Amino acid sequence: MWHNSIRGFNRKNINAYSTENKVQKTIMELKVERKAKSGLREEDIFNNKYFILNKKLLALVGLWPYQDARLKRVVRILLVLCIYSMMIPQMMKGIEECREKNPNPEIILENISGFFYFQGVTAKFLTAILTEDKLKYVYEEVMKDWKRFTDKNEIAILCKFAHVGRVLTVVWSIYAAMSCLLFVTLPAVIPMILNIILTRNETFKKSLCIYCEYYIDQDKYFFYIFLHHIIAGIATIFLTIGIDTSYVNCVQHVLALFNVSSYRLKVAFDTIHHSKKNDYNLKTLENNVHSYVVSSIRLHQRSIKFVDTIQSAYNIVFFIVCALLLFGISIITVDLVWNVHNPINLIRIACLWMGTIMYMFYSNWPGQKLIDSSNELFDAIYTCGWFEFPMKTKILIRFMLLRSIDPCRLTAGPLLQMNFESCSLILRSAMSYFTVLVTTG
Repeated sequence: MWHNSIRGFNRKNINAYSTENKVQKTIMELKVERKAKSGLREEDIFNNKYFILNKKLLALVGLWPYQDARLKRVVRILLVLCIYSMMIPQMMKGIEECREKNPNPEIILENISGFFYFQGVTAKFLTAILTEDKLKYVYEEVMKDWKRFTDKNEIAILCKFAHVGRVLTVVWSIYAAMSCLLFVTLPAVIPMILNIILTRNETFKKSLCIYCEYYIDQDKYFFYIFLHHIIAGIATIFLTIGIDTSYVNCVQHVLALFNVSSYRLKVAFDTIHHSKKNDYNLKTLENNVHSYVVSSIRLHQRSIKFVDTIQSAYNIVFFIVCALLLFGISIITVDLVWNVHNPINLIRIACLWMGTIMYMFYSNWPGQKLIDSSNELFDAIYTCGWFEFPMKTKILIRFMLLRSIDPCRLTAGPLLQMNFESCSLILRSAMSYFTVLVTTG
């Protein structure tokens, strides 16, 4: 009896296991079939000249969805080690400084700003990992559009906006990497150069880019710590570069879709306009115009869905980063003022301050361009000569016009929009906090 029950239990387990395997196999087959239908292979994604750099940057930091799972895991672990191996010693130094009888406020404030930076990097890293499926969908849709469009003018529009995205990727990568390298190396390199050039008895002491506590003799092991800071600093900055540039390029693609939608409306109007000069079958004309307008509306709907996916992926991290920027800029500006009479520190902190301001502009720029493109699409719909379209087409145009009244937006949290106005608001608020900190300090 007991043996029979065991056999029955095992038989149920085997049946359940085989059923589960069949379900998983079916899901995998559906995924393969869906990709086969779209004509999209994994090696084709982000593989043209406009996106290849973004693909390499994401793969470098273990965030390319299609790379080997083991390799991704190893790279991600190394990046976490890089982040925390710099953040923890910095925190320990800040805590020890707070315990002193006469604490140095410069060290405390600078370590707080460093803590904010690492929290921002960690938030971006976690967001990219947790929203990998959404980002994979975005990347695949971008490449499908490049295969889907056949009209040479539409392809030219895609190329135009993708080129701008590539330029922004290259410029921002170089600028961010150089700013990071200067911030990390200047405190050590400048004193060494001055000691060689100047022949005075005075010796300039080299220092590290951050105030940290490793509980070892930092003078004795200076170059090991210095090398660690260079590696960890470059690793974290390339992590942010990879995430930010892929986000900007995806928004650039949405801008291209809006412009293609406007172009199709223009083609519909031109079709009506030219038909007046030539004898043209009315039924054929109405069908052609209607098909152009329908294709424009469908593209507009896909563009909105595309924006919603990007928004859902980045909404929370935008809010965290904007909050950190608000307090970080205030603290860095105070630190800048306190180091006016220390040229080496002044240059180092100025690099950090400029990098933060430029990052705020760079992260808000796509949101502003998205609003502008949405408004331009509304203007294109309004001025496309829709009053000459067939009645059934006019009805569709009205719905498109109503949807375009409210432009597409990217937001940081429930209230703050990603645009130049928000950029200005954060900067003004940061300067207000800076004034309070300076006057009370």
